Amino acid sequence: MNVALELEGFVGENSINKVLKYLRDTGWLPKKSLKTDLSACLLTLIKELALPVKLNRLSEILPYKAEYIGVVDVLNAMVELGYIGRAVKLRICDMDKRLLPCLFIPDEVYQNKYTSLVVTKNKNEDNKYSVFTNNNEVIYFDSNARVCGVAYFFTKKENIEDIASESVRRVSGFSWFRSLLERFRGLFARALILSVALGMVSIAAPIFVMLVYDKVITEHSLNTLLPLTIGACLALLMEWGVRGLRTRSLAWISSRLDNIVSNKIFEKLMMLPPIFIERASVSSQISRLKAFDAVREFFSSALFLAIVELPFTLIILLAIALIAGKLALIPFLAAMLYTAVFFWFRQRLKTAIKLAGKASSDRQQIIVETFEKMHTLRGCGMTSSWFQLFHEHSGKASLAGFRAGFLASIVESIAHGIFILSGLITIVWGIDLVWENNITTGTLIATIILVWRVLTPFQIFCTSISRLEQIQNAIDQINRLMEIETERDVEKVKSRLSDLKGQISFSKVGLRYTRELDPIFSGLSFQVEPGQVVAIVGVNGSGKSTILKLANGLYQPQAGTVRVDGIDIRQLDPIELRQNIAYVPQTPSFFQGTIAENLRLSDALASDESLRDALQEVDAWEEVCKLPKGIETQIGKNNAGLQTGLAYKLNLARALIKTTPIMLIDELPYVLLNGSAGKAYHRLLNKWRGQRTIVLVTHREDYLRMANVAILLREGGVPFVSTPDEIIKEMNKRSY
Repeated sequence: MNVALELEGFVGENSINKVLKYLRDTGWLPKKSLKTDLSACLLTLIKELALPVKLNRLSEILPYKAEYIGVVDVLNAMVELGYIGRAVKLRICDMDKRLLPCLFIPDEVYQNKYTSLVVTKNKNEDNKYSVFTNNNEVIYFDSNARVCGVAYFFTKKENIEDIASESVRRVSGFSWFRSLLERFRGLFARALILSVALGMVSIAAPIFVMLVYDKVITEHSLNTLLPLTIGACLALLMEWGVRGLRTRSLAWISSRLDNIVSNKIFEKLMMLPPIFIERASVSSQISRLKAFDAVREFFSSALFLAIVELPFTLIILLAIALIAGKLALIPFLAAMLYTAVFFWFRQRLKTAIKLAGKASSDRQQIIVETFEKMHTLRGCGMTSSWFQLFHEHSGKASLAGFRAGFLASIVESIAHGIFILSGLITIVWGIDLVWENNITTGTLIATIILVWRVLTPFQIFCTSISRLEQIQNAIDQINRLMEIETERDVEKVKSRLSDLKGQISFSKVGLRYTRELDPIFSGLSFQVEPGQVVAIVGVNGSGKSTILKLANGLYQPQAGTVRVDGIDIRQLDPIELRQNIAYVPQTPSFFQGTIAENLRLSDALASDESLRDALQEVDAWEEVCKLPKGIETQIGKNNAGLQTGLAYKLNLARALIKTTPIMLIDELPYVLLNGSAGKAYHRLLNKWRGQRTIVLVTHREDYLRMANVAILLREGGVPFVSTPDEIIKEMNKRSY
């Protein structure tokens, strides 16, 4: 990776060409650049904006193994780097130089070979622009150049007021989700206007029926039928068009919300402090990701349409009053009755739904644990008792679900009854008015249609109480999640790592997982200089792995300070800190993909040669070569497709690929240490001593003696920090 390190910062005139070549050689960019590829333009923008982007960061923002980099890819990459792109159609001569640099896409291929340009100020001449092409060539434009196209100007995110940001929400008093909806205010207004138009147009069909009965059938006037039919058809076409526009607007809102919220939820979960993740079960984490499903579906459902149309039923009520007079009282009173039913049953349904949801969640948790611990349950003969536990929770969940469903069915029956009864009363009262010649038969039929048209949104709204509560619960869950502070809190990051040396110091550090539990340990103090080794020993549960997580910024101490190169890690960006630390967990964990892809999780830009060298260092290369597809062999969750020894070797290799000054190694199994993997591990430790700061967990004396500082953990007490020889003596006294 020395080549990569030399390229950091894009230094020199040919730096972009070097970076492009490196990214293509490592597979992150296609070997052959298409004419429409914007890779060079993206790198030019990064360089001209003087963004401190490292090569590994580039691999994160580029689309994985894309055929080419397009405009959308550039815009997405710039968003990841903190810049929002704004498109403006103009000529180059009309550009405001204060907004440069910008990405410029000409309407026509410039000089038959340039499809995209980056326009910057010319440092020597004010009346000229320096232009970098998609071929990474430099050309010059006069300030009066009339080349037309689309310019993308970039503005820092912090310079754009985010209506969903905490500062804006503090002023507005809105929740996060409510603030997000403000982005779509224009689309919602459009949908409401279309609903007004739709409400007015929808009156045409009943009026047509009324006129047919009163003018055509009663008066036997066939001449009137043709213009009425034409008018009705035009009204139907207009209704179809308006309904289509409204559906399209709501579908766009739904899809945009889905994209924004889903990405935000996933990003939030990835950035949550690890202690929040570790406390929650797998099923609860999945439920967080699925929380928005109900909300997304809501915006494209009949329920949302009913809510949108609800205020505009007044137009139809007014139409009923104009053509049928007193009959308008029936839908008005029915609407009031629907409102009373809604508020009467809402709290009862809300309670029943919450109880049903909790019971269902408990049952789901048991199901998840069953699959996670199936071997343990069978091995310990606990299947019968576990099934009984599931049977009890399943019964509670079924009963709670039945109660909620039964209550919802009562509401639905009442709402349906109100709907039918309103129609019957309209017919009975309307017949009497027809006999008294107050209204015509056509008017009565039109009124019945309009009455049901008025009451339909009320009926849908009333029968969807349970769904509304589910949506409200989902929104509340999303809002609570967004209120949790993440690790990458920009306002709290005060220092950045520039050139990490590897010094680690703990000063009177104490930690407890929760306030209710006793401290894991307290008063831990030690300091290790760059290139030294720290060995940690202790009984199970004494906090050995916890020390590694404290050094890695995964946990925050309740007492004392943890410093890296003299800087309190609470003042550092934890993501950047971990990128500078290699961590070998106690249990290997791999993801669905090839061995090469799993190894490159440590360094996305690692070359094939780097992977091979790392595998040879841990004595795994020959074993990997014997696999069906070698390094491209597919492996999966729970190390599927790997023998135990090879899995631990790959675990070491993944850390070895990450050339960082600090190495954290959790305890490895005795069986592994006694085999070829143990010999490779021992050889690597000797090689790394003096080059990397190593913090390792072990119980073996031969590894303890390799350390400069040793720590003996005692449950709940102050750890004993001394030389390896003193720690070994203490261990022998205590029979560790």
